[in-house]
Amino acid sequence: MKKNMNIRLVLAVIAVALAWSMYFPLSVEARLKRHLSAKNKTLSVGQEYTLKMKGISSKDKKKGRKVRWRVSDKSVALIKGKKNYSITLRARKTGNVKVSGIYRGKKYTCKIRVKDDTSGKQDSEELPDADEDKSNIHLNASEVSIYYLSDTDKKYLSESDNHIYSYHFKVEGISKNMDVKWSIESEDKVSSFKVDHGRVYMWKSPGYEENHEDALVVATLEDGRRFTAKLHGFSERNEAVKNIVNGFVNDRLSPDMTEYEKVDAIASYVSLNYEYQLYQSDWITMALGGSGDCFSSRCFVRYLCQAAGIKAVICVGDSLDGMTLVKADGKLYVVLTGFRDTQPRKYRIYEPTEDSLQSIVSRSHIDLSYFD
Repeated sequence: MKKNMNIRLVLAVIAVALAWSMYFPLSVEARLKRHLSAKNKTLSVGQEYTLKMKGISSKDKKKGRKVRWRVSDKSVALIKGKKNYSITLRARKTGNVKVSGIYRGKKYTCKIRVKDDTSGKQDSEELPDADEDKSNIHLNASEVSIYYLSDTDKKYLSESDNHIYSYHFKVEGISKNMDVKWSIESEDKVSSFKVDHGRVYMWKSPGYEENHEDALVVATLEDGRRFTAKLHGFSERNEAVKNIVNGFVNDRLSPDMTEYEKVDAIASYVSLNYEYQLYQSDWITMALGGSGDCFSSRCFVRYLCQAAGIKAVICVGDSLDGMTLVKADGKLYVVLTGFRDTQPRKYRIYEPTEDSLQSIVSRSHIDLSYFD
């Protein structure tokens, strides 16, 4: 009898424990605390180090949330590679630098000190060439801003007398026969810069939202010595379109307008002032040239809304041509800016039903938390 009572008692305890776990689950992810793998790090010149963001929940990973990385001084340390939640840094020269990882609006910082392990060592006693003074070797410029203007954009824009479109770097103070290898180092996987025997130019436009790319041009001598200069790249087309967008916001929108009224003004502007052009899907070319297809128009609406402080995302999928989803005055609306209409193109703004909204979100892979 006593044995049976003990068994019943054990079973009762197990049942209570199971019930407790159902209503009060111990979530491992709840205890996760996001942090960088290091707060302080010392590296040697030339050394590489992988910095990781720790404590990312599996839920966030499934949603594909990314970390935005920033380096305070790219001449000291450069991001050589990126993965989902980590970066590989390369120490370039002595100095101090801050590396920041921005995730879900919060910044996490690692302080890195780069030291030179070769400090104190004497240079080789080998005599320099007669026309080479090693103490005076340098590039002919330390920092240059270069602009990009494509042949297509020259239909709408012209080169500025105040802007540089290519620059020829030279290593001063070396013999004429010394071989120099030139390269570009950039955080971007595909840099907008190219270098050809010291001549640096841009072969593509940086992204619209950033509108610039920072990089380094590197001259490497035969004996391994490296000389660098900072590069800042800009796009003429991006700056021109920013002027159009900001001009519209300043001239057509006013602080006393509701968000819905601003959205209506944006949709009206795009629909009434820009023609439909099949297969012209670049919204920047549309803004500059005056015509574009339904994809161009929805992107144009999105960036105008963004400039007005209104959240918007484009809708992509079958039967979603010309649609942009926006949030105005606390409600979600679909903005439809016309499809294959002649100018003036028709536009429509409506509040979708719950079923219609879920269909749009599903087909366009939209994360509604963006609008929170």
